[in-house]
Amino acid sequence: MPRTPTALGDRQMAVLLALLVALMPFSIDAYLPAIPSMAQSLGADIHRIEQSLSTFLFGVAAGQIVGGSLSDIKGRRIIALVGLLVYIASVAGLTAIQTAEQLLLLRLIQAFGAGMTVVVVGAIVRDNYEGRKAAQMFALIGIIMMAAPLVAPMLGAALESIGGWRAIFVFLGAYAAVVWGLLYRFLAKPAHTEPIDRHIFGVVAGRYKRVLSNTPALGYLFFQAFSFSSMFAFLTESSFVYMKLYGISAHAYAWVFGMNIITMATFNRITAWR
Repeated sequence: MPRTPTALGDRQMAVLLALLVALMPFSIDAYLPAIPSMAQSLGADIHRIEQSLSTFLFGVAAGQIVGGSLSDIKGRRIIALVGLLVYIASVAGLTAIQTAEQLLLLRLIQAFGAGMTVVVVGAIVRDNYEGRKAAQMFALIGIIMMAAPLVAPMLGAALESIGGWRAIFVFLGAYAAVVWGLLYRFLAKPAHTEPIDRHIFGVVAGRYKRVLSNTPALGYLFFQAFSFSSMFAFLTESSFVYMKLYGISAHAYAWVFGMNIITMATFNRITAWR
């Protein structure tokens, strides 16, 4: 019989969740330096390739809606593992694409898997920690969310120079496979899960209805969406502006992108102090 995964200590759990949450910035930022070469290789306009970023955003949103609801019913572990399997399968396809349309489709599927997986991180923290310990866990996740975008473009530029842009997706697949193995081995199975039947859909719809009927919540969601969309506009066009208009190399772009992230993080801290 397979051995039941062992429950982790606080420090090990923090590392595991940090690896899991880093999947998102790696998936978004690692291939930014390679967008011009991808456009050339696939025979597509660079702006067509940039659409894979907005496609990824929609896929993540759908994955979070589905994964968040299902994880409340079937448990965090199984949903994270299934999401990672979807992610790995789509990345395997991305290493062999020949057209921009294939890129857009597989990035949508990749994002759906990533959304299903990463959405459970906050839920796992809330399930297992309270008060100060929960705050410490969320603080670590926030640090990773700022650190990973610094590393990802540099790593992507290095991988492109070594093995071409397809090597970036090979790395993402290998990274996701390692995280899948760690989750399977170390994340404890839930003590109880509910069956999925037709009544569940009404329960889930009711939860979303309560949120969308709350006026303060809608205001918060609007400003969060506006802020995030502004950042995504920058991500989408940054490689074109820096590498095509300004003519800098992929490695230089990674450093300039990193400086942008540091600037954003700095002003974010200044805002918190006000």
